[in-house]
Amino acid sequence: MFSPFGFMGTKAAGGDADADAYIAAVITAGGTLSGTEEGAIQTLFTDLKTAGVYDEMFAFYPVIGGLEATHALNGLRVSSSFDLSFTGGWTHASSGMKPNGTNAYADTSVIYGTPQINNNTYGIYVADSGSGQAYAVDGGVISGIDYWHVCNYWSATGAGRFTNDWNDSVAITTKNGNLMINMRDAATNAELWSNGSLDATISNNVGGGTTGTRSFFLGAINNDGGGAASWSYSAREQIFSFFHRRALTSTEIGNISTDINDYQTTLGRNTY
Repeated sequence: MFSPFGFMGTKAAGGDADADAYIAAVITAGGTLSGTEEGAIQTLFTDLKTAGVYDEMFAFYPVIGGLEATHALNGLRVSSSFDLSFTGGWTHASSGMKPNGTNAYADTSVIYGTPQINNNTYGIYVADSGSGQAYAVDGGVISGIDYWHVCNYWSATGAGRFTNDWNDSVAITTKNGNLMINMRDAATNAELWSNGSLDATISNNVGGGTTGTRSFFLGAINNDGGGAASWSYSAREQIFSFFHRRALTSTEIGNISTDINDYQTTLGRNTY
């Protein structure tokens, strides 16, 4: 029997129910999906569940469909609470979503309060290295004395940087990759993983344990809830991000890195 699925952008029946709900949301938002793209989404959802990291997600953004409306969608379609809200100049295409580096950011509405303040993991996958763009943060927030961010290039010469606190940040002198995962499992330990490998650690003064009051931005640091005081704008194209409710183990970080990169490989957007 002839099947039109994959040609008409209609979700195929019989897949993972949560993946089906996300595919339906993408199509409702005006996106069209090929059979390959639908298959990539289905595999992503089942892989995340097999890895044991799906159920405790705040949000994750598969960035597919080529439109602002589709890129905004949180993969968890229980509600639209964590769908992205874009501000400033963004370019949306099948390759990803690219901020202009001057006034663009996306508000996730994700706030790490108690108990996530010292127990969290988040990750951002950028499609380009951004060499030459200094002090550009791919995602972050300042909330009280707690400060999270990751970026591929902190200096124009190639050093990346990440932090879990205003008072203690670490330069990544050898930038290993474009999929950056920041894990914090205690007030005295945080780690940055790049492309599935441990890249750098912070082992002291990692946070004051204050409850977060501001949400994470993508493409910049949220310094005041938006507006002129948000800073360190990035111009690097983003193709995936996620925010988890707890610190993932090294095995889980390895698994989720593989799952995300396999998804990007199927879409032809992987960088490693």
